[in-house]
Amino acid sequence: MFLIIIIVGSVALVLLLITLQFFINPQKISTVERLFKQGRTTQAIKILKNILIKEPKNSAAHFLMARLYLQENKNELALMEMKLVESCGITEEINELEFRRTIAGLYETFEQYEEALKEYVLLLNSDPNNAKYSFKCGKLFEKLGKNDTAIKYLSKAIELDTTNAEAHYILGSIYYKTKHLQEAKNEFEKALKYDASNYDAYYYLGKILKEGGDSRGALQAFEKAQKSSTFRLKSLIERGSIFMNEGSIDNAIIELERAVRIAPDPDSSDMLYARYFASLCYEKLRKIEKALEHWEYIYKKRPQFLDVTDKLRQYQEFSHDDLIKDYLTCSKNEFAELCQNITLKAFNHISQKVQDGTDSIDIIAIEAEKDKWLGTKKMPKLFRYMRIADNISEIHVRNLLDEMKKKNIIRGIMVCSSDILNSALQYAENRPIEIYDREKLTAILKKMNG
Repeated sequence: MFLIIIIVGSVALVLLLITLQFFINPQKISTVERLFKQGRTTQAIKILKNILIKEPKNSAAHFLMARLYLQENKNELALMEMKLVESCGITEEINELEFRRTIAGLYETFEQYEEALKEYVLLLNSDPNNAKYSFKCGKLFEKLGKNDTAIKYLSKAIELDTTNAEAHYILGSIYYKTKHLQEAKNEFEKALKYDASNYDAYYYLGKILKEGGDSRGALQAFEKAQKSSTFRLKSLIERGSIFMNEGSIDNAIIELERAVRIAPDPDSSDMLYARYFASLCYEKLRKIEKALEHWEYIYKKRPQFLDVTDKLRQYQEFSHDDLIKDYLTCSKNEFAELCQNITLKAFNHISQKVQDGTDSIDIIAIEAEKDKWLGTKKMPKLFRYMRIADNISEIHVRNLLDEMKKKNIIRGIMVCSSDILNSALQYAENRPIEIYDREKLTAILKKMNG
């Protein structure tokens, strides 16, 4: 009899515990919900953890925990809870649409684009005319490099909501990458129509305008693009390159030096290009010391960058030879005077006419009288003094020969501060032109000042 009483009592106790658990846990869940709404997330999380210790497969509790973690900006923990919901199974207590929107957003946050895409495709299947879901699918397909599919979904999103500026922007960026520039331009303009603060769009618009030859329009677009945290540096470099190509060297230097100052990574490719373009500007202004500063910096970081090694070699005498330094850096008037002096002292010719070029000076001169009594007529020669950055090629010699023909002068002399390419020497070999390279020029200057 006593044994029967014990058995009946045990069964009753078990039933009581089950009943209590049935009534108490819902009460705890409701308490958590109430604390959640009140913003008391720490207390709510503590209660939920106790529930999950007893019921580790409670999907509703995991989902609520994920929402609490999101409230506290603990996205990684939230994603872990959402994955547990999926593994335990989505129950009736969980709003499946809310679950899929939430987990899709978390996957996107952690750049798990394929997982996020799966969720958005499911959402779109449940609501085919949802512009947001179409946009999200298009955006993710673009990130995964599936441009054709991305265009399809983005176009659908725009069809459903033409004011979606970001959809226009991403579609424009795809067209830009695939070289459909007119279509890209149209999309970037629409993106700016619906969101004038999309400064990234201004950058790409500037690139398209620049490629189309609209320098003024490109400059304006790049000016606005400087407000973009992504493209500020690139925009300054683009403006600098436009000013440089237009011959507005001072403005180019302003933009390029600004780029050098603000670069977050002093060793990035963009930074090196900014320095390189600035160096070319300084070279054009004959500010070789400033140019050398940039070339030397670039060489330390990346010795094979463009022609920096050649530049440093070309100006190697600059740092220890004041004569070459003066030849390269003096003003136009001083350069003209120096060249006339070389013409007289080194070549014994008197200058008759001086003509300035961009980086050169032409002098028509005749030989100084030695034997006046002979009364022989002196034939003029064309002297061309050059201080260009590039080595002298065949085309430079051809240009001199063409100028001699125009002026009906039969002999020419070219004096250069750079090296001479073999093609130029071979071309001049059987023609009435003498070429003096940097080494010979240095010897002339030293002899004149000896």
